[in-house]
Amino acid sequence: MPKKIAIIGAGASGMMLAATLVELGFSPESISLFERNPRMGKKVAITGGGRCNVTTGIRSKKELLSKYVRGGDFLEGVLWAFSPKKTAEWFAAHGCPLKTQDDLRVFPVSDSADEVVAVFERALGGIDLRLSTKVEGVRVKKGEGGRSEFFVSHSETHERFDALVISTGWAAYSKTGSDGSGHALAKSLGHPVTPLRPSLSAYETLEDWTKGLSGLAIPRAKLFSEGASFSEWGLLFTHFGITGPAVFELSARLAFTECSPSTPIFLRISPDASRTFDHWEAEISNAFFQNGAKEWKNVLSLLLPRRLSETVVALSGVSGEKKCATVSREERKSVCRLLSLGIPVTLVGTRPGEEFVTAWGIDTSFVDSATMESKLIENLYFTGEVLDVDAVTGGFNLQSCWSTGRAAGRAIAEKFGR
Repeated sequence: MPKKIAIIGAGASGMMLAATLVELGFSPESISLFERNPRMGKKVAITGGGRCNVTTGIRSKKELLSKYVRGGDFLEGVLWAFSPKKTAEWFAAHGCPLKTQDDLRVFPVSDSADEVVAVFERALGGIDLRLSTKVEGVRVKKGEGGRSEFFVSHSETHERFDALVISTGWAAYSKTGSDGSGHALAKSLGHPVTPLRPSLSAYETLEDWTKGLSGLAIPRAKLFSEGASFSEWGLLFTHFGITGPAVFELSARLAFTECSPSTPIFLRISPDASRTFDHWEAEISNAFFQNGAKEWKNVLSLLLPRRLSETVVALSGVSGEKKCATVSREERKSVCRLLSLGIPVTLVGTRPGEEFVTAWGIDTSFVDSATMESKLIENLYFTGEVLDVDAVTGGFNLQSCWSTGRAAGRAIAEKFGR
């Protein structure tokens, strides 16, 4: 009798797992892929601003693992078994060639996330695809030969499967349907789940000046908080505070640091990660020397975006009307310190419902790191974002989805003799 496999969640890891099973000989109709959204890969289709940061161009194993804030040790084997290089080759072989940017982010040559999803739509033709279907519950019991059998409940129907894969993703970015249901299903089966916190989040700020800069982007910001520096990625000021890749890395590193009006996080923002205090001092001194008769606020706007320069002037404590020639050396240094050591900002909370991932999830100490199979329940697997694994932005979270989905697919195929 053909073995029946249930995959709950048609996101990145679920789609890769199903495609792997088909490639390794499973008949498509024996694979049931449940997805609560009306299409596969809804979150994949909107990542990277609709371009999809598929993976990373990093080839150093040590550097790659350093990007995983939680779960790097668990992922080490599968990340190398299906590495970023192999991932790129796989997509190219399936009609979606990729390109690597200077910042080592990897996107489809077409710059279209829909093309990534289309790869799986082609690869999974003929499988038992259950779109717009929410799984309400799962049960497990011992069947013939003592093997686990799974019963999946949805729309008042119960179906039996020989293996179950939970690939539902994080309890994050709720507009894509993510609600943490995979964690609830795992708990119902007696599987441990670690505490969940938002990660890759935007932050709300106390200060009004950040909101006054809404829409202003800084290409290479550097952030300082709690004695550490974060990122040299872009930052965007918004009507509520700050967002962007640099902020996402900060939130990943500080996911378990309380942030609220009563327990704020104190941050400093440097507008150019490439410039030190000495760089700023030399540049500003030269600009002031050449424009001695001009007001220094107007000269600073030649070195920074105007709205940002106005903010720096207001926070510096030095009157912007002073002529450059009359700005003292100490006053000049205070401005340089503000730019190099960072402009102070008070973070008072993350934006609820807008986080892209969550920190922590299925406790990986109870999951086989080579196969993604539960150590507690035979033939139960977990892949992708539902696991206690998360990384900074840059294609790393999607890479862990491709790698874990691939590993589970190979393991299931081997176990069931395909």
